[in-house]
Parts: sequence; structure tokens; C-alpha cells
Amino acid sequence: YAEVVAARDTYFKAQEKLLHLSRGENSDAEARAFFRAESRSSFNAWVRAIERSADYNAAGSEQSRKDAEADYAAGHGWSVSLTLVSVLVAVGLALLLLGHVRRLLGGDPAEAARLVRQVAEGDLSGDIRVRPGDQRSLIAALHAMQLSLRQVVGGVRQGSESVASASAQIAMGNSDLSQRTEEQASALEQTAATMTELGETVHQTSENAQQADRLARSASEVAQRGGAVVARFVDTMRGIDESSRRIADIIGTIDGIAFQTNIL
Repeated sequence: YAEVVAARDTYFKAQEKLLHLSRGENSDAEARAFFRAESRSSFNAWVRAIERSADYNAAGSEQSRKDAEADYAAGHGWSVSLTLVSVLVAVGLALLLLGHVRRLLGGDPAEAARLVRQVAEGDLSGDIRVRPGDQRSLIAALHAMQLSLRQVVGGVRQGSESVASASAQIAMGNSDLSQRTEEQASALEQTAATMTELGETVHQTSENAQQADRLARSASEVAQRGGAVVARFVDTMRGIDESSRRIADIIGTIDGIAFQTNIL
């Protein structure tokens, strides 16, 4: 490549000189002579350098191809060996991973998926088998969850039955309460009618009491007038008694006088 660059630079300088000669006096003859000699020779040297570089590159490419084929042939065996080893390692890792996954799942992945779908759909009647000593796998967790859900569902069912029984009792109580309410309403209506009659009786009694009060006041006035008459009668009787006493005194005096007169 360096030879090609040097030949190119020589040719470019020759071209610059050729251009300079073509612009000077007597340029045509000198330019033609220079072109036929140095310019053409520098161009041919550049072309030969390019050809040698191309041949060198072709030879290098061929050698590189041969080296690559040799390397490929040598590396192909290694590649096949490494591929086989990689496949074996991958299979081993896959088996180890599958065993680890099976231990985590507690069984076959398809069976674990079926049990998960079964529990997710609310079917708690299935039999989930757990390996002895397995307490950490997915199937063991599903088994524990199934037992817990069965207890919860049983409690909910029992609670629902209790609620239904309580609802029936409440309905019966409401019916009894409704009947009692109707009876109490009827009794209240009767009581209201009785209270109305009692009000009328009280009103009549009040009027009778007012009339009795008026009669009592009249009787009191009559009694007061009778008392006054009795008082006047008593005063009259007292006057008569005093008059009787005076008459008795007079009679006694007359008797005394008469007796004395008889004596005389």
C-alpha cells in the first residue's frame, strides 16, 4: 500500500509539472515531451504498483482463505465437541432444574396446574395427594389451602343455615308481632271508644255535679234561712220563758198576798 501511495504522489507531481509547462511559452512541445516521458512513466509506475498491491492482496486473501479453512477444519472438531458438551451440560442442567421444579411443585407440573385450576374453580372435593414429609411444595400448599377453604366453607354454610333459621324465626316473630299489633290496634280502638264514652260520662257527671252544687248552695241558703228562723224561735222561746218566769213571780206574789190576806 505504501508503494501505491508513493507512485500516486509521483504521478500527481508529474501532472502538476505538466500543467505548469502547458501554461508557459513553447508549452506545447515541452508539455508533449514531458507527457510522453515522465508523465507516462510515472503513470505506468503507479499502475504497476497498484497491480502488485492487488496481486499481494489476492495472495494474502488466498492465504487467509487457506488459513481460515485450516482454522475452520481445526475448529470444527472443537465446535462439535463443545456443542456436544454444551448439549450434555444443558440436558443435565435441564434434568436438575426439572427435578428442582418437581420438588418445588410437589409432583408433575401438569398435575400441579390441574390442581390449581380445580381449586381456582371452587372445586374442593378433589383428593390432593401430598408426598410424605412434603410441607413446602406447591401441592402441599394447595392441600393446606383446600383444607382451610373447606373449613371456611363449612363455617359459612353453618352460618348461612343459622342465618336462615334465625330469619325464619324472625319471620314468625314478625307475623306474631303483626297479629299482636292488630290485636293491640283493635284494643286501642275499643279503648278509644271507651274513653269517648267515659268522656261523655265525665261531661254528664260534671253537669250533674254542677247541678248538685247549685242544689247544695240552695240547700245551704235554705239551711241558713232556717237557722235564722230557729234563732229567732229560740229568742222568742227565751222571751216566753222570761215572761213565764215573771208571770210565775207575779203569781207567787199574788199567792203570797192572797195567803197573807187569808190570814188576815
